[in-house]
Amino acid sequence: MDWPRLTTIIMKKKTSLFRWVKSKRKRMQKDDAGFTLIETLAVLSIIAILAANLVPELNAFIDDAKKKSYVAETFMVKAAMQSYVIDRLAADGMIDDFVMYNEIFYPEVGSKENALYDMLKGSVTKGGQIRGIFYDPSTGKINGMIYDVKDYQIEIKNDSEVEVRDRK
Repeated sequence: MDWPRLTTIIMKKKTSLFRWVKSKRKRMQKDDAGFTLIETLAVLSIIAILAANLVPELNAFIDDAKKKSYVAETFMVKAAMQSYVIDRLAADGMIDDFVMYNEIFYPEVGSKENALYDMLKGSVTKGGQIRGIFYDPSTGKINGMIYDVKDYQIEIKNDSEVEVRDRK
């Protein structure tokens, strides 16, 4: 094997490769200068305009979802309240308004002092307050209730009519 000749061939190929890479780099630098400041600002302003139009719509979706979750929470509290009433009627044969006020209405629904705590543990919003119930003593059934949670007051009538009011 002729080593000097082989090294000369490799050196020639190497230098030609280096020349090719160098010429390619120069061409790329001339042709591809990137985005200008005006183009970048135009794209950013379009993105800002789109974001400004979408934020109010997203907030409306979020508020609507919160209202729906609070209504579902109200139905859960009502079901727990019905269970409480059934248990009290079975145990005592009657429901004392004073006891009900101290056990249900006065403490927050999510607090441990509330009689419904064990049934609703971890599934209600802190600060929820029962404001009133529509109770039929002849049937022992709760027909509806008024529940305050966060900025809303939710009223359920006859198990189907739901009214959500802003308290802001």
